[in-house]
Amino acid sequence: QYVVFENQVIYKNPLPEEAIRRLLKQAGEGKHPVVFMAEDTMKATVADHPHVLEGIGSLKTDYPETDDLFYEGKEIFQLLLFCQDEEEKAYAAFPEFDLVRWHEFSTDVLPHGGSKAEGIKKVIERLPFDISDTYAFGDGLNDLQMIEYVGTGVAMGNAVPELKEIADFVTKPVDEDGIAYAVKELDLLK
Repeated sequence: QYVVFENQVIYKNPLPEEAIRRLLKQAGEGKHPVVFMAEDTMKATVADHPHVLEGIGSLKTDYPETDDLFYEGKEIFQLLLFCQDEEEKAYAAFPEFDLVRWHEFSTDVLPHGGSKAEGIKKVIERLPFDISDTYAFGDGLNDLQMIEYVGTGVAMGNAVPELKEIADFVTKPVDEDGIAYAVKELDLLK
């Protein structure tokens, strides 16, 4: 939703502030924490929530500072909504958003039609390459569109089964240097 190419922002697709406000009201009623993701920082709506701790911890990132009004007057490009799969259905009534689960306790909230694939498309428009010349690496459900879109989609060995099924190549897991292994096996470095 926020694409930078050669140190220049080439695409922005922020979430609508009014829709964020409505989602936060529902999230508050359901006691579901939210993390706001802006251009260069993240803020959480609540402190020390166990689902946020586990989800953010899986990204090897510190728990964000808390500011439940951080979104007001700012461009927010993504939300992390912390709820379980069966609780997510309550948020389907927001046509402005696409929800993509990436963790047992969290789902990405993206602008409708937004994805990593859209970001790649914006970069490719600036380069003298065709999409068939592109490679992408992923491991979660939030990588499905990207892996389908690029010329060669690579699923990490630790990826979810759905991603491995559509990938062109499955490499070793992240903790076994899967990216380096794929780069070598796909002969990407000369």
